[in-house]
Amino acid sequence: MFKYQWTNFDPKLGLYNALGVLLVLNLAEQFEAAWVAAGIGALLAWITVLLGQARSWRGELVGLLVYLVGGAFFSYLAHAVAPTETLRLGVMFLVTFLGMMLMTKGMHAFMVAWCLVYWFLLSPLFSSGMGLAETVNGHLIGVGVVILLHLAKRLWWRPVIGEAAEEPELPAFRFAVVYSAVVALTMVIGLGIGARTLRADPTLIANSAFNIISPSASQTWKNAFERMLFGTAGICCGFYLGVLFPGALAGQLVIGVSSFLALALLRVSFGPMVGTLFIMISYQWGTMEPEAGHAIANEKIIAELVGVVLAGVAITTLSMLRQLRHRLTANSKTDTEVN
Repeated sequence: MFKYQWTNFDPKLGLYNALGVLLVLNLAEQFEAAWVAAGIGALLAWITVLLGQARSWRGELVGLLVYLVGGAFFSYLAHAVAPTETLRLGVMFLVTFLGMMLMTKGMHAFMVAWCLVYWFLLSPLFSSGMGLAETVNGHLIGVGVVILLHLAKRLWWRPVIGEAAEEPELPAFRFAVVYSAVVALTMVIGLGIGARTLRADPTLIANSAFNIISPSASQTWKNAFERMLFGTAGICCGFYLGVLFPGALAGQLVIGVSSFLALALLRVSFGPMVGTLFIMISYQWGTMEPEAGHAIANEKIIAELVGVVLAGVAITTLSMLRQLRHRLTANSKTDTEVN
């Protein structure tokens, strides 16, 4: 069912990322920044480069700078609208819709927008618990380190991504509008359900749906199954590593190894990469009090399932409506020709 390009496994890039993450964490500690925000900010910055298929190194740099500034702005905006649920959901819809519409501008613009939407979703989770200034500082440090690495070692990325791939045909404007609206509505529904049912992290359902949804129904369901398989395995593995090895040194080792595998596997398949990230995330749950840690881990698994089902149903419904429209259009043309 799944085809993995193991020849794309890149240990050099993985090691480079692990060293960068450790640098980010140490800088975050020194500058009173949220280390989680710094780590997520750095990962998303890498994604704009590695999956964005920019036409040039300068284009990659511009994308990083847009993400740096845009992410900081979205941190303030998301924090401002977070206390009012209706306002937050409305702005979430608008941000997601406009971000997804950038698919009409090419893959690089779309991936930068995707990362900004994702950051807008997660940022209030960090700022509500760690402070807005610490969250913004974390974002700036995480992305800033990636920009510095990009400037210093620009040749390191080329062996990984190769020459810029030929830009696929841009989607029709009408399809982009409908698809963007579906994704935005899915995010709003997921966030709304999460706010009413989840205690630890109300973004989990929307997070899961946003990560696997795609224009293709079959690809979305494939992504959903893969995310549940590797995600659940990663949660269980990380959680019990935290239970068995709760020390600070073990935590640093888990973060380092997970960071290494995440980028080394990025171009092999998204599923294994997600699994390694979940190991890093769930490790801290295992170090908590047993009851609290189990509750959070179980909530995460259930929310993942709800999110992938929500995304799958949304895109399948869209696909069915498109097929129905095509049939009706074809029948109408046939009737016109007969008459």
